[in-house]
Amino acid sequence: MSVKTTITGAFDILLTAEAPLMMNKYQRAGYLFRISIRLLWLVFLALINPVVAQEELPIINHIVQPGDTWPALAWRFGMDESDIRSANFHINAQRQPVIGSGVIIPNSTGVERTGKMLNVNNGGLLQQAIIHNSNVWLLSLLNDHSHPYRPLLYRPIFIPVGQDPPRQYPEGFSSLELSSIPSQPGQGLAIRAQLKEELVIKTSYFHLPVNTFVKDHRLIGIFGTGAFFKEGDHELSILPENGPLWSQPWRMVPGEWTFEDITLTGEAAAIDAESIKLERERLAAIWNQAQGLPLWNSPFQQPIEEYLSNSSDYGARRSYNGGPYQSYHEGVDFSAYGGTPVYSPAEGTIVLAERLFVRGGAVLIDHGFGIFSGVYHLSEVLVQPGQDVDKGEMVGKVGSTGLSTGNHLHWDMLIGGTWIDAEEWLVSNLACWILDGWDQPCLVE
Repeated sequence: MSVKTTITGAFDILLTAEAPLMMNKYQRAGYLFRISIRLLWLVFLALINPVVAQEELPIINHIVQPGDTWPALAWRFGMDESDIRSANFHINAQRQPVIGSGVIIPNSTGVERTGKMLNVNNGGLLQQAIIHNSNVWLLSLLNDHSHPYRPLLYRPIFIPVGQDPPRQYPEGFSSLELSSIPSQPGQGLAIRAQLKEELVIKTSYFHLPVNTFVKDHRLIGIFGTGAFFKEGDHELSILPENGPLWSQPWRMVPGEWTFEDITLTGEAAAIDAESIKLERERLAAIWNQAQGLPLWNSPFQQPIEEYLSNSSDYGARRSYNGGPYQSYHEGVDFSAYGGTPVYSPAEGTIVLAERLFVRGGAVLIDHGFGIFSGVYHLSEVLVQPGQDVDKGEMVGKVGSTGLSTGNHLHWDMLIGGTWIDAEEWLVSNLACWILDGWDQPCLVE
């Protein structure tokens, strides 16, 4: 904003204001106070926004983060919301910018404002002015409120305090982070946040519920999407108790998968479908439980140290006897010699240890927060249900039990009853990212 613009704006205010001669002395004092505040604000804007030549200004491609709503981006880059929306047109005017996508910031001066975007209902601008040591009339002018005592009704307001970019978080949140931007099908995904107070919160991604845990003003949400989850811009929705629904799309990009053609003959082709169904239903009742505490305290590891190869990856599309690729591999297979030791990938509690029809010798470990590890086709099971195990503790030995055609270990991980890519979980070190958000040390050797 130039000095000329400042002076012009001041004259516009004076010309459009009510005539002071028509007022009594108290009205005149209020009028002069409001005019003074407006003039001071115009001068302030002129000082923080350098004079910019009229040539074409650079265009910024901004990668959207949680809370980068249209109002927040408009305040951050000093633009009208309508201008930034026009540059990023979408047929759905209610949709907020997609987390993980790029939005165009046209004609940017390169100067970014810092401050807070708040969605509040109770107390109004006066309470916010007191909390943030600001002038209530200045906040009213800045946010285009006709009067500082007008109810806010969750209308977003901008407070020019702090050094962080303004972001519009759910009511009661002071921060919000996502574990992967953008995300991919089959990943274990998590959110973490700082809360202003203890809240009961419901969270979902598209149609998937998110296991959400709160402790000491900290929030952790964990979920899995599965290898067949459709890529696209799906809504992350957060509903605090007694607060409005907050929703912003979170981009999911396509994954990369292998394809396997499997031929079943003889006994393997005539497997007992009813036994498979009953086994899965029994395990699903366990997988869908969620303890409210993390039982692990260090990064996860592979459950096997000595093996010949990864014989099948998570998410591999599978065709049986020339049929369509309508199923996928739910875990990771390690080809190994019979009797090779199998270890717990992290601290947890044994919730199942027995011989199953499909999975053979099976050990299922609860790691807390709705996260489970399973190791299957074991020749020996060396633990008991209810037993606590440490990371690296031996739980069994490689075998070829159950529906298996050779010695190998099948390892899978689930979050909230959904299979995730265990190898990607290790690479991303999501276990420590979650612990950090829970304010719990992650012990690294």
